[in-house]
Amino acid sequence: MSKNKVEKLCTLIEGDICETLPNFLKKQALLDVCMLHIDTDVHAPAKAALHLLWPFIVEKGVVFLHDYGDDKHWPGIRILVDEFVGCNSNCF
Repeated sequence: MSKNKVEKLCTLIEGDICETLPNFLKKQALLDVCMLHIDTDVHAPAKAALHLLWPFIVEKGVVFLHDYGDDKHWPGIRILVDEFVGCNSNCF
């Protein structure tokens, strides 16, 4: 990231995403997300991130959830995505 000076466009916040993300979002006056990559490995934090950030995804934005196809190690990610898509007809 530093090679391409991308770090100026990023915010790294350490901690439990279920706690830190809501606090981060409260401080954002305007947030447009065109690409979201969620890599939490487990269901609860991935669900929090997806539900909290979904309203900020711009039209034609992309959401990528790492481990979606790895049902052997991370089955909760597929369950989360399938449930989310089933409940949100505006996903596509």
